[in-house]
Amino acid sequence: LRFDWADFATLRTAVEYNLYYFKSAGQTQQQTATLPSTGQPDLGNASAFQTVPVNFDDRNHLVSAYAENKFQFGGLRFVPGVRSDFLSRTRNATVDPRALAGYEFPSETTISVAGGQYQSYPQVNTFYFNQIFNYQPQVVVADYLVPERAIHRTAGIEQRLNVYTLKVEGFMNDFDRLLESAAASTGKYYGNSGELRARGVEVLLRKDREDKERDFYGWISYTYTQGERLRYGNWGRFEFEQPHSLKLVAGFR
Repeated sequence: LRFDWADFATLRTAVEYNLYYFKSAGQTQQQTATLPSTGQPDLGNASAFQTVPVNFDDRNHLVSAYAENKFQFGGLRFVPGVRSDFLSRTRNATVDPRALAGYEFPSETTISVAGGQYQSYPQVNTFYFNQIFNYQPQVVVADYLVPERAIHRTAGIEQRLNVYTLKVEGFMNDFDRLLESAAASTGKYYGNSGELRARGVEVLLRKDREDKERDFYGWISYTYTQGERLRYGNWGRFEFEQPHSLKLVAGFR
């Protein structure tokens, strides 16, 4: 829904519903004996395994809503917003505020800052992260898990040059309550103990499509990111970090 309630203000809002339905039918093999000292089970010994069913029929419901209002006063733009999600499995509702502010000068130079909170449920798929040998979905039904969370902050400058746009943007993202393995002695297979932070900068050059029969358009961007993860109380380089990322999108009409 879009509502222009003033010359300088536009409200946008939406509601969304998702139904996740998962069904599995079949069987798998479960080990019945402890592992030998080599750590490798004897796959040729049928008595060391038993057949167990893996039958599931599970539903999960997610209701989401968001609202944002754009205020425009000449070259000044301010867009506050909020998003909320409700997952029936955990009976947990998130509320995430966000905002953007920017100013465009007569030279078509725009400076902007933005920030917000983002939350994500660890998993709605019944079959991810399962303990396969006791065929129990340990994440989806774990009502003690809370949504993973991220705080994003960006600042950038953009310059339009006819059909070209050059933009430089810096970002600081902090993640917490990330899903990590927990000690089995606690009776919980996973917990929200993970933390991660990312810092970086992106440079983008875009060419817009012109109103003519034949035209190249697209964009190219380069991003440098430094990612760190908290391990045993100390911050260290994240093992899945991608420091350099180059992206190219091109089209021809």
